[in-house]
Amino acid sequence: NKLCGIIFAELRSVQDLINSDYTVLSNLAQKAEDEVRETKSFMGFEHKWGTVKKTSVKTNEKTITINDKDTYNYEDIEKIKWSKKVDNTILNNLSMTIQFVSKNRLIPEIITPDSETLYERIKEILWRGSGLKILDRYLKDLSHGKKITLGPVVLYDYGIELTSKGFIFSSKNFFTWKDIKSVSVDDEKFEVIGPDNYIFTIDIDSEYNLFVIYVLLNDFFE
Repeated sequence: NKLCGIIFAELRSVQDLINSDYTVLSNLAQKAEDEVRETKSFMGFEHKWGTVKKTSVKTNEKTITINDKDTYNYEDIEKIKWSKKVDNTILNNLSMTIQFVSKNRLIPEIITPDSETLYERIKEILWRGSGLKILDRYLKDLSHGKKITLGPVVLYDYGIELTSKGFIFSSKNFFTWKDIKSVSVDDEKFEVIGPDNYIFTIDIDSEYNLFVIYVLLNDFFE
């Protein structure tokens, strides 16, 4: 009887462990389903605007369609850039543009109206659909000793090379990551601060994928 009691106690412990594991797995499965549902809901988007120059964007979790005729797979998009600027006219119009390259084909700019909500939504959709894949590709390239060249910004696993253009001459500077104080990006500019008050700044829309570099390096500098 004593032996049976011990065995039954062990069986109950095993059953409790199984029930606990099942609960954990069920919760993880439910969380995964919720994330898939949320992604599908967020990526499913459609909007039309403009009277003279009509523009439309329709998206789902796999593609983006421009003007009801040209459809692009997120996985084929290699380059993205966007910017938000106030123009230099007396009207001070807010210009918000998004552009990307798919299979080496330059897609015309998506010029959003004076609606930051629309601009941010399309940005986030492209980031989730294509930006994360570009980030993953860059990480793999760096881990294999390759460099990433984005115009005057060249990224290595061990540092960054920056070329500043002057009126006549250009100056090239290389810094290891420990030399860099900060890397920042917004909808207007990309900026790197190095040692000895060195500051490198370029317009965010002057090169593609600059925002990806920021995301890649953000954890390093936090």
